[in-house]
Amino acid sequence: MKARNVAISVVLVMVALLALLVVRSSPRMEGFAPMPAAADLIYVYGDGPDDRNFTPIWSQFCDDYRDTLDGVGVHVHKFRSSDPVVSQYALRVYPSILLTDPQQGKLQEAFVGMRTVSRLADFVHASFPLFNTSTFKKSG
Repeated sequence: MKARNVAISVVLVMVALLALLVVRSSPRMEGFAPMPAAADLIYVYGDGPDDRNFTPIWSQFCDDYRDTLDGVGVHVHKFRSSDPVVSQYALRVYPSILLTDPQQGKLQEAFVGMRTVSRLADFVHASFPLFNTSTFKKSG
């Protein structure tokens, strides 16, 4: 009987430790700093109608997935096409969405395709499998 109680106690302690590990590693846990940038997701916009049409979609994507993006180390930025930071990418089409390496400042990939919230999530997921759109729900 005593051995059974000890075994049950050990199992309960192991379950509690596992639960603590899962909670502490959650990207949505408040009080924990976001991961260092694994990538920068950059939205570059101009003054055209496509830019005005896409901006609300970009904002919705950022609002919906902010916690998840922070959790996988993707930092989000928005720049006007005239910003000096943008000149290094030699862009000719706006709006543009870029995934860059923050350590080297090099372009990793440019987003092409229909500009919707779900397509942006798919784009990030393709580069970061941890950004799992079916597991990580919208922020809020």
